[in-house]
Amino acid sequence: MKSIIFLLSIALSGGLYACQSSQKTVKQSSTQTTAKQPIADSIVRDTVTNSQGVKLAMAYDNAKHTATFVLNGTEIKLKQDTTASGIKYSNSEYEYTEHQGKMTLKKGNEILFHNQ
Repeated sequence: MKSIIFLLSIALSGGLYACQSSQKTVKQSSTQTTAKQPIADSIVRDTVTNSQGVKLAMAYDNAKHTATFVLNGTEIKLKQDTTASGIKYSNSEYEYTEHQGKMTLKKGNEILFHNQ
């Protein structure tokens, strides 16, 4: 009887060790897969039309942390800024912010594009 209990505890210990080892392997392989994603997938394009019918074309380059906006034929290139929430891109003249679906593109204090 004692030998059966001893053999069961060894089998359970081995099974628990095997489960922990396989979990570590899965985590390692998913990290490797993420690192191999192509850079071309890092550009996201979108176009937004506000209530006045003005269109703002956007291209976000997540690899370079930049965005290009086209408004009324004018191309505006901005760099990403760090924010606690939402999105912010800016340069010396322009500032683009997006928070909870509300987008604003400003030149200085003048609002060039706003939705909602």
